[in-house]
Amino acid sequence: MVRECNTCREESSDLKRCSGCHKVWYCSVSCQKSAWVQHIFACKPRCPITTADHLALAVINNLFP
Repeated sequence: MVRECNTCREESSDLKRCSGCHKVWYCSVSCQKSAWVQHIFACKPRCPITTADHLALAVINNLFP
């Protein structure tokens, strides 16, 4: 089955699924790492979400003052 990478939108049948939520797919470790800043809030992470995670998301979304 052909799926689409959650980050780069590349289509492939050889994608890896997020091990935390099993809802999104990634073509590479670099795509997974670059999406993690935003995905952590939709995923079920093994560690709690910290203030640093919220700040990183604010920077990515240009909401940092």
